[in-house]
Amino acid sequence: MKKVLVPLILLFSCILFSQNILLEVSDAPNDDGSALILKWDALEVPVAKLILERKSDQGNYQIIKQTNNSQGQFEDSKDIEPNLEFVYKISGYNEQNELISSSESSAVAKAQWF
Repeated sequence: MKKVLVPLILLFSCILFSQNILLEVSDAPNDDGSALILKWDALEVPVAKLILERKSDQGNYQIIKQTNNSQGQFEDSKDIEPNLEFVYKISGYNEQNELISSSESSAVAKAQWF
């Protein structure tokens, strides 16, 4: 019984105390396909610093923003090309500069004229 109970307790603790940052990326409306909107929410994650990074299918991640706001929004319009997928990553760090959580999301900017 003990051999089964200990792993179950550990699994339950990992699920219960898992830390997550939600990241949503969407196309900016009513534009020429040159911007994407990022929204994030660090759900009860005690972050001291958040780093937003971006990459296209042709490159490596590059830092585009650093903040200490656990919730926020950012419009990325630097070097965004229409019909090209961009992948974003948000990473949360504690006071000791240790990574505590990260999340990825992607989107494609499209021209929308209304």
